[in-house]
Amino acid sequence: MSLLAVNTVDRLDRPSAYYVSKNKRRRFNDREEDEPQQQEKPDEKLKNATTLYVGNLSFYTTEEQIHELFAK
Repeated sequence: MSLLAVNTVDRLDRPSAYYVSKNKRRRFNDREEDEPQQQEKPDEKLKNATTLYVGNLSFYTTEEQIHELFAK
């Protein structure tokens, strides 16, 4: 008996649309028909990355202010 799990919720830790589109363009531009290169998937580079979402920030909040807050 096999169970099929269907996830209806989008993952929040997936690569951003910008990252995905940037890598698609890079692969298209760097494509060489003569030499197939074996490259790791772009998702593999992000496998061990950590992302922290901080919401409700002022538009004028600087990176230094955020760093100072989390350094405490």
